[in-house]
Formats: sequence, C-alpha cells, structure tokens
Amino acid sequence: MSRRNEPTLPKELLDPLLTGADATAALNQGGLLDTLKMTLAERALNAEMDHYLEQTLLHARRLKRAVPWTHAARRAPRPG
Repeated sequence: MSRRNEPTLPKELLDPLLTGADATAALNQGGLLDTLKMTLAERALNAEMDHYLEQTLLHARRLKRAVPWTHAARRAPRPG
C-alpha cells in the first residue's frame, strides 16, 4: 500500500505547462509554481472583491443610498 497521495490535478493539465522545461525549474523562484500561485491568488482576490462590491451595491440600493464610487454619489446632497 502506497502512502503517496494521488495528484488532484489531472496529468493532462500539467503536462503542457511543463513541456520543454526542466521540471525542477518550475520550483525555482519566478518559476511555474510562483506564477501559478500568483495567478490563483489574484483570481481569488478579484472574485472576493467582485462579490464584496456587488453585495455593497445591492445593500445600498435596498437602503436607497448613493454608493460612494458611483456618479450618483457625487450629485447626492450631503446630510446636515
């Protein structure tokens, strides 16, 4: 019985990324692994920001308030 975990990404997905490159170079600084981590982090942060902005906009519309980053907010009268 092997203790090695089976990869969760299919081999067919990874093979084109490593074609023509030394597999150990993928682990070097600025290599494939760093690029994949950065891309994944950027996508996750963008998705989180999109969700946050969408929820904020929906909440503001329910309260009928101007949202600070919209043109309507610039024209809205200030309270007090």
